[in-house]
Amino acid sequence: MYANVTSGEILSGKMNEFIKIYDESVKPIVEKLTGLENLYVLTDEPNSKGLIVAIYSNKEDAENANADGHVQAAIGKLASTLVIESIARGSYAVSIKI
Repeated sequence: MYANVTSGEILSGKMNEFIKIYDESVKPIVEKLTGLENLYVLTDEPNSKGLIVAIYSNKEDAENANADGHVQAAIGKLASTLVIESIARGSYAVSIKI
């Protein structure tokens, strides 16, 4: 398994809008990604932070998700709620699953 992790700062007062947009507009996009096993949207409202962890079957599917424009489309839909400069992304092998 492989994980793509995206973190960022959510604009003050925009947390509920971020969650709504993700649920209504982004979720239908990411649900179609090949090899996606699980996806978690984690939020820290007091600190205006968000973290998205997407778990894929394998490294190839995780890399394809990054390359095919789905991530950029998702960020575009969420742009009005994000501090764009704060977005950080990384890919990781899942070494232990419990």
